[in-house]
Amino acid sequence: VRKRAKKYKWRRLSMFWERISKAFWDDTPGQCYWSDKDVQVSGVDKPDRWGKMVNWTAIYSSFPQEVQWQIDEMKQLEIEEFKTFRKQRWMRKAVSIITFFGVIIYLNRIHPMDGWRRPINLLPIGAELSKEEMLFAYKEGMIPMEELDFRRIDEFDLYNPRYDHIDPINEGDRFGKNAMPRDDDAEL
Repeated sequence: VRKRAKKYKWRRLSMFWERISKAFWDDTPGQCYWSDKDVQVSGVDKPDRWGKMVNWTAIYSSFPQEVQWQIDEMKQLEIEEFKTFRKQRWMRKAVSIITFFGVIIYLNRIHPMDGWRRPINLLPIGAELSKEEMLFAYKEGMIPMEELDFRRIDEFDLYNPRYDHIDPINEGDRFGKNAMPRDDDAEL
């Protein structure tokens, strides 16, 4: 017995839903405080856990000139990195919102009774229609009869019992003075 292949469907779906939810709802906790047992380092313009402020200007000035240039280069690289990350986050959010509304629009286009129907009026010129699409387009007046492919259409596809009393062979008259006795077994 061959083992069934994995499909990874729910994993992909969870990825999509994670991106959409991160784009719409930001669940990052705000207004949180860290105690001195959580943070053992001092940040920029923050005192350490003993209340002593770090003098970053004195530390920067104590280095030689080449090291100061190196620090400036790294700072500029960090700024560019941060700008890149912000742009990437904005683009990711835009892509998530566009995919969200695109899926809504694409699923709105589908009716569950129609199946995955092709829009006939939006097709290119050389597109081939199936039999059902051809009959629908002809009955809706989208294409003339000369464009129908009669290799796929027989005479019973265009039969409408509402106009059954009209006989085009006998001048469109079945019961008038020009009517002829019709042979039902004759080939039309």
